[in-house]
Amino acid sequence: MKKSKSQKNQTPRSGESQPEETDLHTTDDKEFAARYHFAKEREVEKLTKEIEEKQSSSTKAKKRNKWIKNILLLVLIGASIGIMFLITGELGDTSVSIGEMFRGVNWHWFGAFVGLILILMLLGALKYAYLLKISTGKYRLGISSKTMFLGKYYDGITPLGTGGQPFQIYYLHKKKVPAGIATATPLVRYIVETMVFCVAAFGLLIAAHFVVSLSGTTRTVTFVVAWISLAFNFIVPILIVLASIAPNLGKRVIVKIVTFLNKIKIVKHKYPTMKKYVYEMQEYSHSMKVMIIKWWKLLPLILINMLDTLAYVSIPFFAVLAVANVAPSAELYLQMCCMSMISFYVASLVPTPGNSGANESATTIIFLQIAASFGFAAVSGWVVLFWRFATYYLYILIGIFINVTDMIRGAVKSKRESKISTDGE
Repeated sequence: MKKSKSQKNQTPRSGESQPEETDLHTTDDKEFAARYHFAKEREVEKLTKEIEEKQSSSTKAKKRNKWIKNILLLVLIGASIGIMFLITGELGDTSVSIGEMFRGVNWHWFGAFVGLILILMLLGALKYAYLLKISTGKYRLGISSKTMFLGKYYDGITPLGTGGQPFQIYYLHKKKVPAGIATATPLVRYIVETMVFCVAAFGLLIAAHFVVSLSGTTRTVTFVVAWISLAFNFIVPILIVLASIAPNLGKRVIVKIVTFLNKIKIVKHKYPTMKKYVYEMQEYSHSMKVMIIKWWKLLPLILINMLDTLAYVSIPFFAVLAVANVAPSAELYLQMCCMSMISFYVASLVPTPGNSGANESATTIIFLQIAASFGFAAVSGWVVLFWRFATYYLYILIGIFINVTDMIRGAVKSKRESKISTDGE
């Protein structure tokens, strides 16, 4: 079968080395496009190789380091929980014991709480499943679920949640998803999810000014930090959308940024780097325009994210009903939803893994003031623990389980291959 012209351009000739960043230096747009796509595939393969080398290492030292990291993470979580209950004991009037807490649990509402956690996980997996469906023709729910859990886990163990997307790209590519789709899927999910979440947060933060029972310095600091954090979270997807609507403006911004980085010696090859990111911006711009033209394809993803956001902000309300002896009400539900958003944004600027320590501290301090007005301050520590477990600790535990099972599976596979090789000899 004869190869098309585009295929020839994308395939390196025999004897040629694979293109580096400097090889992108060309004035021919078609040649640059071909080299860019080849370089992009190579970057993803390099990322895959690096991660696999780290994960499949058979040396005792590296295996020991993995266990040490997971143990340290669990110690950090334990310390965060300790801080949370210490704050509850210092600022609250009383704090019930674990036995008293379990005796007072409303098991019907606890069942609803667990059901909501499962719904939240399903909605998280459906985001990736839908994107894979419209890009590859298959939902692949199993792969989508693991992609979601890996993203949550690596976001949770890295400062400011920066580690999830690289592992999602690696995992999708490992499952034979093309590099372009593997790269774009987490990005599109991030853009839509962030914009939906921020719009909901904007409304709830405004409502919080009127309904959340905070006072004095706590109120001022909480709202100032929350609004600043919301602005930072919203700026990235806004810039991507603006670059799509006004590509010339996006090009000028990229040129200025790369020129500045070149002057301070961070970027070595100014022209190829500039052209690469301009081309990448054009690629995302084209994708965004296609999504805008075929806007109805985004509706299911937007709906999934709306339901996901609703489930997320409802978690503390169901935790209260499960643990505290209070009747459900619209006022309590609205305050818990506002509280959920406030705690998320207040802690999100703290560069600890999963915002551990900061999230528990900020949430407990704010939550105690609300709990006092409803008469369940004594169990507020347990409510925050249930809440944090549903939105963070559970994903960390699942992530550790996935890593351990992958490690065991890799060791068994390696031993089996070694045995087959020995038998063959």
